[in-house]
Amino acid sequence: MRYNITIQIRAKEEFFDAMRWYEMQRKGLGDELELCFEETLEILRRNPLYEIRHNNVRILNIRRFPYQVVYTVEGNQIDVISFYHAHRDPENWKNLK
Repeated sequence: MRYNITIQIRAKEEFFDAMRWYEMQRKGLGDELELCFEETLEILRRNPLYEIRHNNVRILNIRRFPYQVVYTVEGNQIDVISFYHAHRDPENWKNLK
C-alpha cells in the first residue's frame, strides 16, 4: 500500500526555516536538507508504521541532519505535524496535533 502525505503548515514553516538556516551556513546545504527530507517522505510513503512514541505520534529521523519528521497515520493518510530539531526537548512535540 502506498500512503498519501499531508504536511501541516507548522511543519512546512519549520522545514523552510531550517532550510534557510543551512543555506546561510553553506551554499547548497539547504538543498541537501531538502533532498534528505524528500527521501524521508518517500520512506514514509512506502512504510510509515514505525514505533508509536506518544498518543499515536510517530517519529522518523532525517538522514545526515538533526531533524525528525513527527507524524500520525490513519488509514492510508500520513499527517506530518512537525519538522522537529532532535536536540530540542522531546516533551514539546508531545503537545503537537
